Amino acid sequence: MPIVREDLGKKVMDQIRDQVAQMRDDLEEEFKATSRRASWARGIRAVTYLGAGSLNLAFLSWIFAGISRQARRREAVVLE
Repeated sequence: MPIVREDLGKKVMDQIRDQVAQMRDDLEEEFKATSRRASWARGIRAVTYLGAGSLNLAFLSWIFAGISRQARRREAVVLE
């Protein structure tokens, strides 16, 4: 029973626990980093959508103003 006296089994289990804890810590850190990147990407996506929508509205407003101006000019010509 020298193995029992030397606590070899306990030492091995302690090493296994330490390695599992280290693996868990590494995975948690990787998850946090991935979450930060995903959060950043969501912010960029929102800004991109808002920017594209704003540009579309500006373009449509410009086109509408041009068409309205042309329609008023035609109306003025017809009324003369």
